Amino acid sequence: MKKPKISIITVSWNDGATIGKTIESVINQNYKNIEHIIIDGASNDETLDIIKTYEDFIAYWISEPDSGIYAAMNKGIQASTGDVLYFLNADDVFVDSKVLTEIAEVFSLNPQVDYVYGGIFYKDPYGVKNYNLLMMEEISESDFIKGKMIRHQALFVKREIFRELKNFNENLRIASDLDFEYKMLKSKKKGLFVKRVITIMSSDGISSNIDACLIEKTQLMRKYFGGSVAVKYKIYRSFKNRILKFLMATGLIKGVLFLRKLLNIRKTLY
Repeated sequence: MKKPKISIITVSWNDGATIGKTIESVINQNYKNIEHIIIDGASNDETLDIIKTYEDFIAYWISEPDSGIYAAMNKGIQASTGDVLYFLNADDVFVDSKVLTEIAEVFSLNPQVDYVYGGIFYKDPYGVKNYNLLMMEEISESDFIKGKMIRHQALFVKREIFRELKNFNENLRIASDLDFEYKMLKSKKKGLFVKRVITIMSSDGISSNIDACLIEKTQLMRKYFGGSVAVKYKIYRSFKNRILKFLMATGLIKGVLFLRKLLNIRKTLY
């Protein structure tokens, strides 16, 4: 793969406030062997008008009802023609213009690699920092067992891997991307971590539904790693979630975050 063609797939629904910036971040990439595909779920806001504004820069787009985010992502896979596939949400952007050039070079220099991943910035929902760095580390099998995952906004996968592993499981509502990663792990696909940030990611979204996410993650852990691992994970996450809910309800967490903000301000003054 001297210069792999990279397919960027964006799934959208009523993202008129953000999708323009997402499209522009693709246009601004200095690597040009790419295609941008947008799968829209029949938006009824200004999303379609914005897509049409950038139509000359989009290889393929469609707007029609679908059965969920993973059905739309699978539709994008089918429409794509690239050697490497990547999913960029309609409210996320590439962190700089060199991302795809560097990722393409990694695939070119490592033809044996099936997928490449890095880190992401995500918007801090509490406003303590502008952005937090997330997952700037290599993920091992033991990390997967503890419930960690590679965010799909930081993950590039060769096309044939999707074909072999049958794309995303549309029966899952929240954690099908994790299911796909578990399938790559179990089938011994070769991944490579690169120490660079890929995207700036919004902090909200479907996976922010903590309880629903916990249910599906526990089910997947039972399926791939056994019941004992699933039980340990569920106990740990349930305990952690209860503590967070208690802190939020009592206002304690707001006090801690406010104190952190004051300390950050103090560092800039002294």
